[in-house]
Amino acid sequence: MNFRKVKLSGLLSKVFNFTERSINKNDSPETIAGWDSFKALIMIQELEIAANGKFEIEDLKDIRTVEDITRLLDKYKIPYEL
Repeated sequence: MNFRKVKLSGLLSKVFNFTERSINKNDSPETIAGWDSFKALIMIQELEIAANGKFEIEDLKDIRTVEDITRLLDKYKIPYEL
């Protein structure tokens, strides 16, 4: 599969409706307003669209931080930038 590079700061700012800013791997629902279970589903959908790929449902249940997202992208060898 031919994955596209994902720009996480832009994607997260779009999904969680904040002005694009630097994000770090420790960011989570505690540091990003609006990160709730519903928006997390939207985030996954947007990640799939941005990367031109699909994730397994088992991979998604443990996403609680930006670092978890980067691990998921690494697992599927999807290029990204913070």
